[in-house]
Amino acid sequence: MKCARSIVVLYFALAGCGQHPPAVIAEPVAQQKYDPFQPTTKELNQKTAVQALKPTTPAVLSDQQKLRITAYIRSTMKDPSSTRIGDIASGHDGTGATAFCVWVNSKNSYGGYTGAKPMAGKLSAQTVEEFDFDVYGYDLHAVCKALGLELAKIRKPT
Repeated sequence: MKCARSIVVLYFALAGCGQHPPAVIAEPVAQQKYDPFQPTTKELNQKTAVQALKPTTPAVLSDQQKLRITAYIRSTMKDPSSTRIGDIASGHDGTGATAFCVWVNSKNSYGGYTGAKPMAGKLSAQTVEEFDFDVYGYDLHAVCKALGLELAKIRKPT
């Protein structure tokens, strides 16, 4: 027992003899003031992307195109059978695709309706896709307005 105690005391006595790592002195960092009213770089890029959108030529969707769009919208919802879709505003964008804006209301995980939310996307011969939020941001009103498809002018789901 005395031997073990002696070894522990000797260990701690010798531990203090080693070299200590050099102290790291933190350089003062220039502090940037956060301004919540200044747009971030991402927000500026999104605004530029929306401004780059060209107005579309108004288009009337066929029944098949409407079915493709509604099927796509329902496939993205948590409760597809409860999804209510308003009128679809659409226009040709000059690339062969058709841009669309629509109001959508669906149930959330708790079983309650969330309220009508805008949705915007493109319909091509092969695919239906939403506008990418990372590119255009979440202001779909601005996206639809830039495309000449005013959300205020189309009927919300009931």
